[in-house]
Amino acid sequence: VINNLTEEQALGKPAIYQSVSLSPDKQYILATKILRPFSYLVPASGFPHSISVISASTGSEFVLVKNPSAEGQPIGFDDVVSFPRDFEWRADLPSTVVFTKALDKGMGRSKTEFHDELMQLPINGSPVSIDNASSLLKATRRLRNVIWGNGNLALVYQSMTYDRKQQIYAFNPSNGQLDLINERSSNDAYSDIGSPITSKNSLGKEVLMQTKNGNLLLRGAGSSPEGDMPFLQSFDLKTKKGTILWRCEAPYYETVVDVLDAENGVFITSKESPTETPNYYIRNLKKKVAPIAITDFKNPYPQMEGVAKQKISYKRADGIDLTGDLYLPKGYDAKKDGPLPVIM
Repeated sequence: VINNLTEEQALGKPAIYQSVSLSPDKQYILATKILRPFSYLVPASGFPHSISVISASTGSEFVLVKNPSAEGQPIGFDDVVSFPRDFEWRADLPSTVVFTKALDKGMGRSKTEFHDELMQLPINGSPVSIDNASSLLKATRRLRNVIWGNGNLALVYQSMTYDRKQQIYAFNPSNGQLDLINERSSNDAYSDIGSPITSKNSLGKEVLMQTKNGNLLLRGAGSSPEGDMPFLQSFDLKTKKGTILWRCEAPYYETVVDVLDAENGVFITSKESPTETPNYYIRNLKKKVAPIAITDFKNPYPQMEGVAKQKISYKRADGIDLTGDLYLPKGYDAKKDGPLPVIM
């Protein structure tokens, strides 16, 4: 239903809706409906289903595609269903559906140049099917994610589990050009460049945030031998290199929550330490002033203050080495207080 805070208007027909999504221009609803027959072999996400477009003004509806049950579909690490999948709205356009289809019959280990293809289908009110969709790009690995920016830029993520290789491409939707900007092993957290900061476009959808010179802003966990030291960096798409703008410093754990002003380096962080409760701060890189606290949350569990944590290791009766976390009361002295009851 659509509720305008005064009355409700029913849209579409009664069904088992798995998901619904409003188009960026708020004119259409992309709906996934679960169909019969149900299965005892796969979860509800694998039941037969239809993908429909519903008019948000009239309630008229047409079906884009009906997909069968996932029973009998490939189930390997890099395998996917053989029918069209991952339907969603393209965030930088008013009402264009994008989806992925496998070019290898869903078999990830197939010896083929391309494994997935990204398709798009503009919606303009007239009934259409996915047979009318056009190709945006073909992926040499499994297509994992697309983060939209504008008509000339999106980030495309591809990977394969069998070799742990992950790739990020800068993609130009207007001409289909793909440019590899980063490649790493999923086992190598130290080389992770981070994920892009997004902001709302004129349609109210989250898209890639860019500076005036076209750079992206990336925030990452900052994994290192010293532990995670989150960072914010500016990434040049032409040189494919990043410049660290800010990095968390011990003994604090501080992460970037959102960027308020990309040009002047104004952003919000969440900051905490082993003894300090997480709170939000505003940082300004240009003015180089101390961060300004915008919250003052107190410890919700004051009775836990002073509790000590230790990592212990022991050998099980069958010879297996195990480890665990041991929490001790505030001020506990083993020699003075002796053994304590243990809750496991």
